[in-house]
Amino acid sequence: MPLLRKQQFERTKPPTGLKPEDEVFYCEATNEVFNDYEAFFDRTILCNSLVWSCAVTGKGNLTYEEAVESEEKAKKRISNLPKPLKKGLLWLTYKTKRGRVGELVDDVYDWSKGRYFVGETVEAVIGNQWCESKITRVIPPSDQEIQADAEEITEVEQDGSPKKNKDGADATEKPKIANPPDHLYKYEVEETEPDDEDMVELHVIEADDIKREKGVLTRDKLSLYLKNVVELDGVVFKLKPKAIKLYNLDTVKFAEIFAGPEPEFEESIRKVGVMVNKKKGQFTLDGWATSNKGEKKPSQEKKPPQEKKVKPEQAPKPPKPPKQTPEELEAEMKKLREAQAKYREDMRIKAEEMKKKRIEDKQKEKERKAEEKRLVKEIMQEWNSRRDDLDCADHKELPTPTPVRCRIPNHLVGDFLALLEFLHSFSDILEVKDSYPGTGVTFPELESALVETEALDGAFYDIVSFMLVTLFDLQLEEEEEARADTDKTATDELHEGLTGKNQEIANAIRAATMTHLYTKKNLGLTLREVHLDQWSITEVLRLHLESSGAYRGNNLQNWRYQQRGGWRLQDDPGFQFCLENPQILASLQEVSIFDLGVTEKVKLLSVMMNQMLSFAGVRDEVDTRMENVFETRQELKDAQAEENKRLREVKQEEWNRVKEERQKIMEERLKEAENKKNELEKKLKDDENKDSTEPKKEEPKKDEKKEAPVLTLTTRQQEAAIVAKAKEEEEKVSEEENLKADWLDREAKLNSALSEYQRGVAVHCLGRDRAFRRFWVFDSVPGVFVEHDDDQIGGCREEPTPWDPEAVVEPLNEEQATKKAREMMEAKGEAVPASPSSDKENKSSLVSSGPNLAVGEVGKTYSKKAPVLKQKVLGANNGSLSVQKEEEAKPMENGIETTSVETEEVETKIIPEHPPWGRCLANGVDCPVHSNILPKAHWAFYSTMEEIDDLVEGLNSRGVREGELKERILSERERIEHRVKKCKVDQLVVSQDDVETQEKDQLQQVQDRRDKASKYAGLESVPIGTSLQEIVGLSLRDQILELEEKIWVGSLGSLKVKNRDKWVNAISKRSYEMGADTLVWGEGDKVEMDRLVRGETRPGTPDTDSGKRDSGASNSSNSEMRGDVRQMAAAILQVGQMIADKEKFLKQPLGEDEKEKKKRLKREEDEKKWKEQHPEEEEEDEEMEVDVKVIMTAFKRWEKSLMSSTNFGQLFIHLTTLDNSIIWSKSIMNTKCKICRRKTDSDNMLLCDSCDNGHHIYCLKPKLKKIPSGDWFCPECKPKERVRSPKKKMRKSFSVADATDDEEDQDETPPKKKGKSRKKIIESEEESEEEEPLPKKKGKGKKKVVVSEEEEEDDDEEELPKKRGGKKKAEVVKNTKGKKKGGLANLLGKRGAAKKAEQQMRGLDDTHEEDDDEDEEEEEVGKRGRRGKKSQDENKENARSKSAKRARNLDDSIDLNVVALEDIVKGLLKHRDGWPFDRPITKADAPDYHLCVRTPMDLDTIRQRLNDMYYTNNQAVINDIRLVFSNCVSYNMEDAEEYGCAERLDKYFDSQLKAQGLVDEEANKPRSKKRRL
Repeated sequence: MPLLRKQQFERTKPPTGLKPEDEVFYCEATNEVFNDYEAFFDRTILCNSLVWSCAVTGKGNLTYEEAVESEEKAKKRISNLPKPLKKGLLWLTYKTKRGRVGELVDDVYDWSKGRYFVGETVEAVIGNQWCESKITRVIPPSDQEIQADAEEITEVEQDGSPKKNKDGADATEKPKIANPPDHLYKYEVEETEPDDEDMVELHVIEADDIKREKGVLTRDKLSLYLKNVVELDGVVFKLKPKAIKLYNLDTVKFAEIFAGPEPEFEESIRKVGVMVNKKKGQFTLDGWATSNKGEKKPSQEKKPPQEKKVKPEQAPKPPKPPKQTPEELEAEMKKLREAQAKYREDMRIKAEEMKKKRIEDKQKEKERKAEEKRLVKEIMQEWNSRRDDLDCADHKELPTPTPVRCRIPNHLVGDFLALLEFLHSFSDILEVKDSYPGTGVTFPELESALVETEALDGAFYDIVSFMLVTLFDLQLEEEEEARADTDKTATDELHEGLTGKNQEIANAIRAATMTHLYTKKNLGLTLREVHLDQWSITEVLRLHLESSGAYRGNNLQNWRYQQRGGWRLQDDPGFQFCLENPQILASLQEVSIFDLGVTEKVKLLSVMMNQMLSFAGVRDEVDTRMENVFETRQELKDAQAEENKRLREVKQEEWNRVKEERQKIMEERLKEAENKKNELEKKLKDDENKDSTEPKKEEPKKDEKKEAPVLTLTTRQQEAAIVAKAKEEEEKVSEEENLKADWLDREAKLNSALSEYQRGVAVHCLGRDRAFRRFWVFDSVPGVFVEHDDDQIGGCREEPTPWDPEAVVEPLNEEQATKKAREMMEAKGEAVPASPSSDKENKSSLVSSGPNLAVGEVGKTYSKKAPVLKQKVLGANNGSLSVQKEEEAKPMENGIETTSVETEEVETKIIPEHPPWGRCLANGVDCPVHSNILPKAHWAFYSTMEEIDDLVEGLNSRGVREGELKERILSERERIEHRVKKCKVDQLVVSQDDVETQEKDQLQQVQDRRDKASKYAGLESVPIGTSLQEIVGLSLRDQILELEEKIWVGSLGSLKVKNRDKWVNAISKRSYEMGADTLVWGEGDKVEMDRLVRGETRPGTPDTDSGKRDSGASNSSNSEMRGDVRQMAAAILQVGQMIADKEKFLKQPLGEDEKEKKKRLKREEDEKKWKEQHPEEEEEDEEMEVDVKVIMTAFKRWEKSLMSSTNFGQLFIHLTTLDNSIIWSKSIMNTKCKICRRKTDSDNMLLCDSCDNGHHIYCLKPKLKKIPSGDWFCPECKPKERVRSPKKKMRKSFSVADATDDEEDQDETPPKKKGKSRKKIIESEEESEEEEPLPKKKGKGKKKVVVSEEEEEDDDEEELPKKRGGKKKAEVVKNTKGKKKGGLANLLGKRGAAKKAEQQMRGLDDTHEEDDDEDEEEEEVGKRGRRGKKSQDENKENARSKSAKRARNLDDSIDLNVVALEDIVKGLLKHRDGWPFDRPITKADAPDYHLCVRTPMDLDTIRQRLNDMYYTNNQAVINDIRLVFSNCVSYNMEDAEEYGCAERLDKYFDSQLKAQGLVDEEANKPRSKKRRL
């Protein structure tokens, strides 16, 4: 609470008896209530008056709000004091006895600023790094340490000897110190966030290596804190009882918070001012009146008489000389004047000569010094200038790094680390953590992936599959952005503008383009869509590499040229890899990728990494990082410029202040001189005016006193002014330090960010040393790595690298350079002084260090750790006693040790015997720098900071390479220390025994996986040592048998062999039995069993085409493997040919697309029409018939490509493509009961012969007792049967005009299509016995009228139910072309057509509704792309159910246009603003919705009601749709997103009503838009 006039302020209590209707006045500042306006006004004026003061800081002259704000800031400032620190500070305050708060604060702050309490959190140096730690114990110094530290403080006299006390004792003997110095304490600390959290480690740290966090404890903060916890108790300040009770300070012992002797503080009491009459006069008029003026002062009283002193007798004075006459005196004075004049003349001449000589000597010395300085500068510049490292003669020995001896060969470590660094740097954009959660790809994982053997599904498969999938994703992203899927130029011929003039490169690009089109042409898939597993990954990788550099269309080529910076086809890293490493591609054709060596694996991963770096997505990320680098660098420059500007401004302000002070001093001096001059003139005037009267003299003095009264400050005021000035300067210095600290923090953050961004762009080496070795620091692998693998450094030098051992020991300094310069000057004949220290500074230092000190010089020197008069050879910890005794035993002269300097020089000057490593020997063979014969470790590393420090010490700053390397290491020391600290030596250096152990463990893991897999499969596991090619062949046979069994058991087809069991057993026993005479595939190619066994090469296979890069591009040397491949290809072909009804059971890519099927049917129909129209030309035109036969479907192309395969990888790709193309949902194994949705009890499962849906016989209503014979249709597919009316005789009279019109109509009707044409069935309403018998097809017996449709109709329209076998009960009436019916049949056709026309006029014809539904489905397919077969079947079932429901309600009402309304509702649901209304609102979505909306409604409910024929007229549907929008508007606010959706969808609804021709009868009524409150 703020203080009012230094007194406690109490708020006015609220008036009593207030009523709710009373008028009151509220003061917001003080939170008071007044019923009197005058009191309220007075309080408001008082709050705005400067009579308040802060209760915490004591700051006065504030308003009430300013005082409250000051208190809040002060409390916030002292609130962050840690609890252990508060407890210690309060304990110290509890022991003080001071009468002033300032003295109390000084005592506590001086004692605690360098000491740290138990439990306090501080920053300590642990492992050469500042770490946050907690103090667990304080270790006090021993008496010997305290005494040794006290002896280091030595006072000396002017002659340099120790100062003596008054009694003659030595001043070095000091009494025992009550409070030991703070730097002698040691602290036991525990790191708060150690690297290993499981292990608690305690460290003993010296006081100099501990500090508090900046700003935790300052004098100002302590002063604020203590002012609030102390109170004046009599004449001293004591803690408040509340603070004592809070921390139990009366029971806390000093040992609990610190250690050592308790502190002792001085005592001082508060002085109370007392009015004392020191003057002789009176204070008041009464006192003057009552004073005794007649009394004499003690000084005026007569002193008692004293006895006269007796003067001692004086010795007789010598006789005076006789008095001279004036003439003698005049003559003597004349002689004296002449002698003086002569002496002055001689002295003047002599002085001029001396002056001239001094000027000449001074000029010569100046010229000599300038020349000497110039020579010294040249010598030092020449010495310190950077030069080639092999020209330096003062190289030191560098620490030897540890060679990398891991499971990766040493020469491949560079590529290995590049892969790791790439995956670590681009982990976000490549989504590495999705495949490798946690830390991503680590060193052990990538190492085991490259060296593992006998594994097909191990770590190497994971990394290769991850990189391939990532490559395909990046490629797809580019193609989508470039719109390559709509480009039709991908298959154009390549021209010279794309391939270049080099014929070899042009041929390679053409081959790559053919390889790129291979999978799309033969499998119907792009390469990224091919199934990827451990069996096919080798072939996929090979195809990907061989298709690198392929031409993919103008759109993608132009886009890459623009986005990749002039990228060409031959710039693809995979393209270059194929040209440089054809042997690896040949290996991939014959063996698995897992059989390759470590070198080949690293090359493959490297080329995929380089391909990723070439994609625009990764390049954009690199460009973004580059922009971040530029922005951060510019921000750093701006910050530096801003800081320099601030420093210049501060310097300018200081200079202005000094200038003003000097000007003020000059003005005061001028004023003082002018005053003196005026006083002198006035004095002279007073002397001249002797006749002036006395009063006239006094008057001006009185006036002068009145004009310029003399103001004097008391001693206390002077001290206060000095303290205020010192405090102001301290605050100014503190503010400057804080600004500087903030700038340093900001600069460090910007430098750190800049370094991080630079590492994200590229990995920059720290530098090179004298032998051209590179030094690296990686983010993925800790440690400092040394690379010695540069063969581009040239040959040896003509002369070996010089070496000077003395220069190594003692580099050239300024003193040596001065000595060398003087030797050069002496050689020229110039005079130089004897001592090199001839300048004034050295002279003054020599004089001051001598035994005789000038008057006024300081004779005392105080030093805590480095005594002035003692020099130690070896450093001691705080002056230990053992070292001190040894020093005391040495001879001393005048307090100065004589032999210490010589001993130090002898110990430091150790001349090396052998030259360091890294010098060029100029012989080429034994040279460690340029030799190609000497063995060397390509990669090594440093793992400790001691090695890094030795490296920095050994690097030569004068060398160009090592100088830059040294600067870089020093600038990034913090990061290097952090990385080195985490270095795992056991990963980088592995012994041979450990390698063997790891290999055994890896093989055991492979065997365990095989045993587990064989256990589940019920087979014998493959033993270790089996070739991977054999394992691949066994797996292929198993998958062939598995796929054949799934097709056979699922009733999707059967093998075209004589004996299936024999065929299966042959494949199981690693053999093959065709089981048929021949196999036919593709365009009619055949093969016999004998040719398969002999392994003859088929013509036209990729083996025979050596100029193309296709699925196989080279001849295999392993004939046995080639025979197995051919036999397994034939087996897969037989499995594929098991599916007889490919239209029904195959989907894309091998199945026929709906559009392709439509085109094919149209071609066949055109062919049939042509044959019917030209029957005489059918036999002659054989060419056209041949052309029709060679039309290749996707399945035929797959067959041809399969039989051209040359390795197991291609067979796996073809097999998985076939598996993915089969519609397994139509398999019996996957059939579910449509009623109970279960797969169980397959014996009682009944399949519909139309939709193939399953039904349990006991789930049907009514239940069936057994499986019925013949065809069976589910309730939805079963044709509807009408109740037959009694047979009536038809009238035979009919109008001739009607028959003629009917015949004309039939003539205009397009001819019906046979066989393949799709038909829509309409049940006839009337049956007649007089109807002529219709021609029948086999197996069909029901009578139905068929309306044929054109081939161009939608693909998703309803088809006739398909039958699987047996007798067919449906009979179709065919309307042949060119033939007309007459008689009763014509009449029946007339009446049927009339009935259909009537239904169309009434809008109730099912065909139009179904057509509309089909058009809607086709539009949906166009928008969403591919749709599954299952969703299409559901749509058909829905269409049937809708038609049936509408048929049941035809006679209910004719005012309901169901088709139009369904279209409108569907359009509203598909609209982009229809998402808030697609389902009912639940309480979870909006808890208060049903409280605000009484009649909820949504579009899905309206759609269901339309299907259930709930509505009877159009207006009811329109009203419900309007209700949906009105509910949304009434519930939501205008700024809600749902509100906008309702308005937009309402407008869309109005437009749809107009388009469908519907009328809203209530459109003119006003719509309510009431919103909830």
